[in-house]
Amino acid sequence: MTDWEETYKDLKRRNWFILLLLGSLSAVILDHAFTLGIILGGIIAILNFDVLQRIISGAFFGNRPKRPKKIIGIIIFYLRFTVIGIIIFFLMRRNWLDPIGLTIGLSVVVIGIVSFGISNLFKAKHGEAT
Repeated sequence: MTDWEETYKDLKRRNWFILLLLGSLSAVILDHAFTLGIILGGIIAILNFDVLQRIISGAFFGNRPKRPKKIIGIIIFYLRFTVIGIIIFFLMRRNWLDPIGLTIGLSVVVIGIVSFGISNLFKAKHGEAT
C-alpha cells in the first residue's frame, strides 16, 4: 500500500468518526433540524472528498494518455460542484435542516484533515512517524 493509500484510508476513517461524533452529540443536545444538517452536510462533504480523490487519481495517475483524462476530470470536477450546489439549494429551500448545522457538517473533511495534520505533528515530535 502506498503512502497516499494509507493516508487516504486514515482520512476516511477520521471523517466518518468525526461525523458520527458530531451527529451523536447533536442528537443528544440539539434539535433534529440541526442534527440533520450536520449529518447530511457531513455525508455530502465525505462523498465529495471521495469523488474528488477518484477524479484526481484517474486524471493524473493512470496508464492512458493524460490529456483526455485531465479534460474529463475537469468537466466532472465542475459537474460535481453543480450537483452539490443543487442538492444544498433544495435542502435549504425546503427548510429541512439548520444552515449552521449544515455548515458544520460540510466542515467534517476539513476537521478531519486538520486532526490528521495535528496527529502526524505529534507523532513526528515523539519519533513515531517515519
